[in-house]
Amino acid sequence: MKKFLLVFLLIGLCAAVAFTDTFSLRNGTAYAFYFVFISSHDDEDPGDDWLAPTQVLRPGQTVEFTMPEPLRGRGLDIIILDEDGDLFIIADRIIGDGEIVTVTMDDFFGYFDY
Repeated sequence: MKKFLLVFLLIGLCAAVAFTDTFSLRNGTAYAFYFVFISSHDDEDPGDDWLAPTQVLRPGQTVEFTMPEPLRGRGLDIIILDEDGDLFIIADRIIGDGEIVTVTMDDFFGYFDY
């Protein structure tokens, strides 16, 4: 009975880990990122900043995020504001578990006057 319970708990733990989608965002530019907004492509509201209140994603750094259930498998918009107010956008991107998304100057959209 104890072996059965142990096997049952291990299967449950493995299933919980398997469904925890994470992805990483890498800053491939020469500018520090101060705000990262990630939302469904269908949503008009970019939502909240995904970085911690005092967190800055410096050039070359990578940050890992956990994908909330409602966003898994959907096209996402990633909107980033850097230290100079420049806007970087990755639009309608489906991100897989464990994927590393690198933001480059190819994603530069323009200056955001806020």
